[in-house]
Amino acid sequence: MKTPAPADSFFDPWLARWRLTPDGTPIVTHAAHLLPVRWQGRAAMLKVATEKD
Repeated sequence: MKTPAPADSFFDPWLARWRLTPDGTPIVTHAAHLLPVRWQGRAAMLKVATEKD
């Protein structure tokens, strides 16, 4: 397992709402902010769109 990255305040509302744990470095693209996370022990990716998909 990767060392969790410090929670970026940008992601805090979603991390709290869905009880996610950061599990990597944030990725920023032209259309979204992504963060590797763990949910109930499972690897997942949190995606916050900044533009319509």
